[in-house]
Amino acid sequence: MGGVNLILTSSGNFGCIPDDDTLEVTFIPPPIADFTFTDACAGQNTNFTDMSTTTDGTINTWTWDFGDMTSSIASNPIHPYPAPGTYSANLIATSTNGCADTVFYDVVVNPVPVAILSSEVACVGQETVFTDLSFISSGTIVDWEWDFENGLHIDNNQNPVYTFDLQGSYPVTLTVTSDLGCVGTTDTNITVLAGPTAAFSIDPNPALALEEVNFTDESTGSVQQWYWDFGDGVGGNNQNEVYNYADGGDYLVTLTVADQNGCFDSTSLEINIALLPVLPTAFSPNGDGENDVFLIKGGPFTAVDFKVYSNWGELIFSSQDAAIGWDGTWKGQDAPLGVYTWTFTVEIAGERVVIKSGDVTLIR
Repeated sequence: MGGVNLILTSSGNFGCIPDDDTLEVTFIPPPIADFTFTDACAGQNTNFTDMSTTTDGTINTWTWDFGDMTSSIASNPIHPYPAPGTYSANLIATSTNGCADTVFYDVVVNPVPVAILSSEVACVGQETVFTDLSFISSGTIVDWEWDFENGLHIDNNQNPVYTFDLQGSYPVTLTVTSDLGCVGTTDTNITVLAGPTAAFSIDPNPALALEEVNFTDESTGSVQQWYWDFGDGVGGNNQNEVYNYADGGDYLVTLTVADQNGCFDSTSLEINIALLPVLPTAFSPNGDGENDVFLIKGGPFTAVDFKVYSNWGELIFSSQDAAIGWDGTWKGQDAPLGVYTWTFTVEIAGERVVIKSGDVTLIR
């Protein structure tokens, strides 16, 4: 840096001899104080890094004032600010030559989001909805990370859905991050309840149309509510139901049960509804596509023995297939108009046998 000579000269006074003196002053370079810091979030560590330099000796003393009535003498301190706001932080850097320099920076401390979560009652095998209730005093929350069962499942939706497979207590952690990178976390243990197990029986099954069918609840657990779906658009809410079907067919019956905690379970069984066999009193095999075949209607049938006789008792048609009926011919020719007698023996699902006889008029 160089130096200067300071000269003091006295002049003669009252007969004294004039004199002078010289003092050589040498200047040494001071350090240049500087530092950087990471983004600051209230209550979380802010890293301060000394960036001071010197051309003479080394920096050997650091005096930090963080602006919140706390200080440090570490070279690269870590400091948590207790609350959001703007703090004037300064560093005094001193080198081995005894010179010092000071630098000030404003540190903006951002608010930390407060993580809060809630959930519905959790039941085994049932989707549980988790709701984010987190908030922040300024800024916005932009990222959510849900940790279910210690890392078994990670979900980044704000309000996720999760299904627990077994009864018990399981940890759930929510971590939220603000638009300025500040992080808030909360965790809790979720108690997963066993819930009921739905089961029921059907009697009779198969059944006939319009026949009363008994649906008996056989569920286990503290069941308090029952929801029946008979598969034909009709349902019920009694524990045990009695119902009859208007039409034949296969119907999927579903029972859903719920307990006092809102846990539920569902199960389904199929019921077969058969129609009693019926025959028309007349048919017209004229090829117009309407009532051309004398056919047993109803069913389904597991076995059929269908016969048609002439007025003289001669067998003119026989079938063991419910889908095959008499087309009004006999020995390859059109049978004459008139009245014919018939008999059938059909077996309906459930080993029910129906035997009937009657007559039909053939017209053209």
